[in-house]
Amino acid sequence: MKYNEFKDKIFKLAKEKGFEAQILYSKNYEFSLRLANGQMDEYKDANSSSISLKVLKDGKVGSASTTIFDSPEKLLEEAITNYEIIDSEEENLFYDGSGEYLDIKSYYGDFEKLSVKEKMEKLNKMYEIASSDENIMMVPMTVLGHQVREISMANTLGLDKTYKGDGDMLIFLLLLRINHHVQDSGMALLQNQKI
Repeated sequence: MKYNEFKDKIFKLAKEKGFEAQILYSKNYEFSLRLANGQMDEYKDANSSSISLKVLKDGKVGSASTTIFDSPEKLLEEAITNYEIIDSEEENLFYDGSGEYLDIKSYYGDFEKLSVKEKMEKLNKMYEIASSDENIMMVPMTVLGHQVREISMANTLGLDKTYKGDGDMLIFLLLLRINHHVQDSGMALLQNQKI
């Protein structure tokens, strides 16, 4: 079941049972390639997602979460059960989402547009450039990766906001020769090179 369908169904069921409901949805994608001494050492291409649900009634909150989007009814029942056993004097509220929000561009998608073959070519070129420098004795590790994260929060009072952002990384681990001595440089960046 898709997120929007899951959300709509939970909200409808919660209202029928006399509760307000709020969902926090998180979706993550991570990709990375790693070379060890120029040879493929690691390939990662992973997705994960989760939903956290809070129900609210008379100032009291119950919660539940899942990574499997197959039963909105079950998640709602778990949150209601949690609500029933919570013994707290603290009053809780949900925000209705009114007001102004900054529009921040945090998603670019540049690396997502590349095929795995293009990413591998970039990684190999990074390794070749670093290896060809006479001051670099060895390139034990080269990594290319990117992540995409999407977070949505919505509730039955009208809040419905989504954030999506991504980030890329290029990492080298180098052994440098400086004044005829070997030094471990940690992480380094190549300057003035088009990769």
